Amino acid sequence: FSGLEAAIVLIAFVVVAAVF
Repeated sequence: FSGLEAAIVLIAFVVVAAVF
Protein backbone atom coordinates (compact mmCIF):
# COMPACT_ATOMS: atom_id res chain seq x y z
CA PHE A 1 0.00 0.00 0.00
CA SER A 2 1.94 2.97 -1.30
CA GLY A 3 1.49 6.66 -0.50
CA LEU A 4 -0.01 7.28 -3.93
CA GLU A 5 -2.69 4.66 -3.32
CA ALA A 6 -3.46 6.25 0.05
CA ALA A 7 -3.84 9.64 -1.66
CA ILE A 8 -6.21 8.14 -4.24
CA VAL A 9 -8.33 6.59 -1.49
CA LEU A 10 -8.46 9.89 0.40
CA ILE A 11 -9.42 11.81 -2.76
CA ALA A 12 -12.09 9.23 -3.60
CA PHE A 13 -13.50 9.52 -0.07
CA VAL A 14 -13.63 13.33 -0.35
CA VAL A 15 -15.44 13.07 -3.70
CA VAL A 16 -17.98 10.59 -2.30
CA ALA A 17 -18.48 12.76 0.79
CA ALA A 18 -18.99 15.83 -1.41
CA VAL A 19 -21.57 14.04 -3.58
CA PHE A 20 -23.32 12.32 -0.69
